[in-house]
Amino acid sequence: CDSIVTLNLNITEPIFSSLKAQICKGDKYTIGNKEFTQNGNYTITLTSSVTKCDSIVQLELTVVDTLKTTLDIKICEGDSVIISNSVFKNSGTYYIPLKSAAQCDSLVILNLNVIAPTFSTLNEKICDGDSLFVGGQYFKRSGIFTIKTKSSELCDSTITLNLIVNEQKQTNIDT
Repeated sequence: CDSIVTLNLNITEPIFSSLKAQICKGDKYTIGNKEFTQNGNYTITLTSSVTKCDSIVQLELTVVDTLKTTLDIKICEGDSVIISNSVFKNSGTYYIPLKSAAQCDSLVILNLNVIAPTFSTLNEKICDGDSLFVGGQYFKRSGIFTIKTKSSELCDSTITLNLIVNEQKQTNIDT
């Protein structure tokens, strides 16, 4: 016998979504049962739990590598360097782990050179009426002087100047 079947057919379009994601090197990004660990653009087809139809996800994945920064710093004795709430005062190489702006691991390599104050002694002789320029000052009389100045690296430097001023000798000649 004839029978009539009425079919109400609804065609559901696939659900499209687009994702931009960022992970740290060594981490993984999971969609459905798929894991992604490399930079790239991926198209993932899933089955919607609501409509049982396809759901398509466009994934743009960026993997952020570990950042390494090397700092070569010179400081004067008594000064310090502060990195991430840690204070460094002694010469040496320090490895300081941090989180980058992307919240991934980063590493600061600090090569710290502490410059000690310098001490030197100058023994000089000049003639009466002349002067000697040391540490930004002129000296015209005999004596021992202590001059505080800065070294070429702008650290403390102390110079001890032993200055002898030779008097002019006069000789009378009778002719």
